[in-house]
Amino acid sequence: MKPPAVNAGFSGLQTRDHLELVTWMRRFRRGGGLDRLAPASGAAVHAAVEHLYEAHVWVCDRFGGAVEPSLLMEQAAQDGERPESGVAAARRLARQRLGHLTPADTA
Repeated sequence: MKPPAVNAGFSGLQTRDHLELVTWMRRFRRGGGLDRLAPASGAAVHAAVEHLYEAHVWVCDRFGGAVEPSLLMEQAAQDGERPESGVAAARRLARQRLGHLTPADTA
């Protein structure tokens, strides 16, 4: 996911569909709407996002993300910090975002 395969500075947030997904996930933080869905619909949203992150981790790992820093963590490496791998970053984001998608009364 680096040049020459993609443009320099590539981020998934540069794509409209990814930005839209993240925007909605932020809106759905606990108490932000998911709790108004029927339980089966909320479970379906949670399962779909969980599957999305499993696929993200798989792709990241396939392209060296188990040992390479995530694109967003490369700056930390340049600043002298120990960056987390792309896979670790994707798993951390999955835990955080899936937590946001869990209705407050079941968290």
